[in-house]
Amino acid sequence: MSLELKVGAVVLVAIAVAAGFILNMNDTMGFFGSPTDVYRVEVAFTSVSGLGLEAIVRLSGVYIGRVEAIALTDDGLAVVTLRINNDVTLRADATASVASEGLLGEKYLEISAGTSASPVVTDGGSILPGALVSLDQMVAVMNNIGAAVQEMPNALRTVFGSAAGDDRKRVV
Repeated sequence: MSLELKVGAVVLVAIAVAAGFILNMNDTMGFFGSPTDVYRVEVAFTSVSGLGLEAIVRLSGVYIGRVEAIALTDDGLAVVTLRINNDVTLRADATASVASEGLLGEKYLEISAGTSASPVVTDGGSILPGALVSLDQMVAVMNNIGAAVQEMPNALRTVFGSAAGDDRKRVV
């Protein structure tokens, strides 16, 4: 066997081993078939604005899985399928909310822990959607607060700076 053939065989084996390790590291695909280290849970939202496939799923801030699929129902709901690590136990009264890494950061799903009295969610089960707070809602609230702050000097001027206010000062 020539030296070139031996080197080529070693390189091919090394590439095959590296490809196997890369495929096995992915939490969605087992090396020899379907994954055994995750289970799937669904959540139906009215809006998942900004959430994408493969978004991170966290429980109490700790990584527990990823978003596998987002589908729209006939009712206009967005059903999000989550891949949750098998070592994590979710309860039926747990809730999921779309959260953001800072003001303009990446969107992810934050799961709130359910109670121990609630049944455990199994593969194909579902949990409840949490309260939806979008960036648009936050901006609208901030605009309302800003408008109220701008009106405050006018209100103070009316109370303390009018002729009636001057008359009250003199009487006292």
